[in-house]
Amino acid sequence: MLCAVIFDFDGVIADSEALHLRAFNVLLKPFGVEISTEAYYRDYLGLTDFECFTQVVADRHLGLDEAAVRDLVARKNRIFKEFAATEGHIIDGVVPFL
Repeated sequence: MLCAVIFDFDGVIADSEALHLRAFNVLLKPFGVEISTEAYYRDYLGLTDFECFTQVVADRHLGLDEAAVRDLVARKNRIFKEFAATEGHIIDGVVPFL
């Protein structure tokens, strides 16, 4: 019998939501858009990156098509990985538990 435990990553293993928000904001800045922490947690947390960008594009009337949104998602993933590699934080107690 195979025994396994599956963990959600964000907020369980690592505290990375702030890094996701920073990556979103890096890409939205050229459009004059900044998502506040409060708005991110209220309106966008739990959405996929594609859904988040799509919603921001609609909310702010940015007029970007699906291809442009997919490009933002790809770029956001690269930026997030850079942030996570240099600034990522494992939640206290996780390493000994695992």
